[in-house]
Amino acid sequence: MNKHLVFSPLTKVSHCRGVPATLGLMCVLSLVKSSSSIGQVASEIYPRVLDEQAPPGGLIQLKVHLTEPRPITTGSGSVSDGEPSQGAQAPLGSMQGVALFSPAGDVIGAAVASGTSVSIRFFSPTGTFGTDENSPIIAVSIPVSPDALPGQTELLTLDPNSSYWVAPSGETYEQEVVWGKFTVGGSVSISNIDPGGGEVPAGSTISVSGVGFQPGALVQIEGVELESTQYVDPTRLDVVLAKQTQMHGKRVTVTNNDGSSATYYSYLRATPVGQSARPLLAATFPLFATGTFTSAFFIPPGDSALFFGLALQNPNATPSMVEIALFSSSYELLESSSFSLPSEAMITREISEYLPGFCPPAGSYLRVLADAPLQMLGLVANDADRSVVPVQPISG
Repeated sequence: MNKHLVFSPLTKVSHCRGVPATLGLMCVLSLVKSSSSIGQVASEIYPRVLDEQAPPGGLIQLKVHLTEPRPITTGSGSVSDGEPSQGAQAPLGSMQGVALFSPAGDVIGAAVASGTSVSIRFFSPTGTFGTDENSPIIAVSIPVSPDALPGQTELLTLDPNSSYWVAPSGETYEQEVVWGKFTVGGSVSISNIDPGGGEVPAGSTISVSGVGFQPGALVQIEGVELESTQYVDPTRLDVVLAKQTQMHGKRVTVTNNDGSSATYYSYLRATPVGQSARPLLAATFPLFATGTFTSAFFIPPGDSALFFGLALQNPNATPSMVEIALFSSSYELLESSSFSLPSEAMITREISEYLPGFCPPAGSYLRVLADAPLQMLGLVANDADRSVVPVQPISG
């Protein structure tokens, strides 16, 4: 199988033509409503951006936490790092990743980055998003410049004017938002956990990357028994799992012998396979639920003002062969393409980038097959307002 992180379909078949607009497949597109279109108001919600500290060359997670748990089904949040203190050069770099956390692992999202801000739309079908009082709901990974000055500060913000939160009743919460502050300081930080997501077997090695680790450092993974911990160097610690563990959302803490410590919430930072030629998709972080599929269906939007993207992520230790096929409403194969998705890799493309002859007639649908379980996500995008809405796969 091809392990190169360059996307090139291995096989293609095209028979695109018009067919009757009959669809035998039922689908629910869970599109996020705009805040102005939602009616009654539920009780209050209290999103808080936590204060953060990390040394030059380290990394922070901008974390949004609810001071009181609230069930959330849909909504949107816009977070950013603000102006640096004293007019100095910004201590924080470009955002490197975004994660959502819910107890059921079912929350999906799409995060569109623009400069130092990111706008996130999310959907939790069971409404468990926001109900874990011990975990943030959002974490955004941002590197600290090696040239940052100790003591320099920068605001960490959540924009209440472009953020809203919907209860399972369909009502919106009133919100009281508290901003946080980043301060350049300390000596230790965590920058990544590998593997950071998926079901990881007992006996597997988890690598903790960062800066400022010391010999004898203690690694703790919330609720997880570890067989051993090995100090590799000041930027890496390895631990061995005693039991199979779903790593997504685990709180990982490193504590040095001198008492210095850092905490990180784990998620899979998959290697991107190139990027989409569509600028909006290229700027989007797909945010997957923890569930995986070997067969799933999607229905492209019929609105010509929208386009449809498909994101796939392979949490497995081996590559997966993928086939994407377009079918008519009468189940006739119109076009297909197949390729290999490497281990711990992620790909996001507009459908015509997978299927060059893509011309979906009314009632058509997409089928995705994989020989190893993948995380899958549909993305309905609108260039006019730079919005991207996540869409659940339909299990096949």
